Order: sequence, then structure tokens, then C-alpha cells
Amino acid sequence: MLMNDDGSVRSGNTDDPVDAARRAVERAELKLSDDLSRVSAVGGATVERLVANARPLLIGGAVLAAAAGIAALVWRVGRRRGAPRVPGERSLTREVARTALLSLASVAARRYGERLFSGPSQVARRGVAAGAAALLLCAAPVRAAETKAAVDVGAAFPEGVVDTDGWGAGLRFGREYHVTLLTLTPELDVAYHRFGESTDAIRVLGGGRVGIDFGLEPSAFAHAGVGHYSARSSSQTSLGYDVGLALDLTILPVVSFGPHVMVAGIVGNDPTPQLSWVEVGGHVSFSFKD
Repeated sequence: MLMNDDGSVRSGNTDDPVDAARRAVERAELKLSDDLSRVSAVGGATVERLVANARPLLIGGAVLAAAAGIAALVWRVGRRRGAPRVPGERSLTREVARTALLSLASVAARRYGERLFSGPSQVARRGVAAGAAALLLCAAPVRAAETKAAVDVGAAFPEGVVDTDGWGAGLRFGREYHVTLLTLTPELDVAYHRFGESTDAIRVLGGGRVGIDFGLEPSAFAHAGVGHYSARSSSQTSLGYDVGLALDLTILPVVSFGPHVMVAGIVGNDPTPQLSWVEVGGHVSFSFKD
């Protein structure tokens, strides 16, 4: 309670007008600052959402434009390198591959479009990559296929049934197709391996390899089929397989050679153990044009 100079109680509003005005200004400033903070947060979230939605579309457009340019360049190079065709003649392999890839691309485009809004960044990138691959494979010419025969030899380092290093040799026979910048080779493979003095393994496999079509050609391969091994303590006939990498250098139009490394084996079962090994070796390939 405030008192006057004569001892009576002071009545009425005790606030200083200047202090009241200052407090009102401070409250207005605080309210304005809060409003600006909310507007900034909403605006920032909106911009981030727009950027997140637009980024995949921009990336996709750039990738498709680059893919179209590469396809056009490869098509021109293929026309210069390929043998002249009779007007109206079409490659059956190319038409089948084109139809299959276009069908797969249409299905993939529909499914990716349905999922685009639920996860635009990841889905769009995968869809653009698949579309670019399909565009390259469909747009570029397919040159004539070649018959391929190869001889493989190598040192084998086993594990499982036997722990003695050995050696191996194999024959491969297949057809090589040139598609854009790739080579696709379905093939048959017969291989024999010897470990120590008493363990023999033979495999008859089917599979293929995919390579990059340059003078120095890296490739990856995989085969599966029937395998049999016999050792002193056991023998087994079951699934045979191999997976590996290779490098080919073409020195003549019909001869190429290079190193390879692979993991191979024959699957075991209870109680017969598996025989597996790593092979490091080399190979020579021969091409026979039709």
C-alpha cells in the first residue's frame, strides 16, 4: 500500500505511464518475434519438401539426357564398326531383346510411378537407373554373335575334404553377343581338378559371363551344374559351381588371353563334407565368326 505525503492512502492507478508503454512495446516485440519464428519454420519446411521432391526429377532428367547421348554415340560407332546390312533385314536377337526390355521397362515405370510419392528420392533414383539401362540396351545396335571356345588352367587352393594344393584345367564353349558396350556369353564348362595324390574332382556346368566390350575386357562369370569328387575317405556327387572374375586382352581378332580368379566347389551333405577351392590361373579364348 502506497501513502501520500500527508499520511493518507494513495488511490487510483499506480503504474507509471512510461513503464506501461515500455511493457506494451516489449510484449508486441515478443509476439512479433514468435510469429516470425513460426513463419520461418513453416517456410523452411516447405522449401525442404520442394527441394526433396524436385531433386530426383532433376537428377533423373540429367541421367536420361546423358543416357540418350551415350546411346546415340554408341549407335553411330556401331554403324561404323558393324558390317553393312541388307535393307529391311533385322536381327532376331535384337528384336527379341528389344521387346523384352521394353516390356520390363513399362512394368517398372508403372510400379515406380505408383511408389514415387511415398519415397521419391530412393525410388526415383532406382527407376532412373533401370530406365537408363533399358534405353542403352534397346537403342544401340547388336552386332553379329560369335562362337567362343576357351581353355582354362590354374592353381587350386582347397579347403574342406583335402588340404593339399592342386591344379585344374577346363574347356568352355559358348556364344558371345555384343550388346551396346557389353558382351554376354552363355556357355558350357567342363573342368577337372586334382588335389594331392588321391583327390579328383570333375564338374559339368552351364552359365555365362558378362564383360565390358573393349580391347582390354574385364568380365564376371558364374556357372552351376553337376560335380563329383572322390577322395580316400569319401566321395560325393552333387551341385557344382563357380563364381569369379576375369580379364581378357585381344591381341588378334580371333585370339584373346588373360588371368582369372574364382571360387569353386562341390556341395556336400550330411555326413559328406563339401569340397571347395580358390583358383588363380589363366585362359586362352578363340573366336569363330559365323
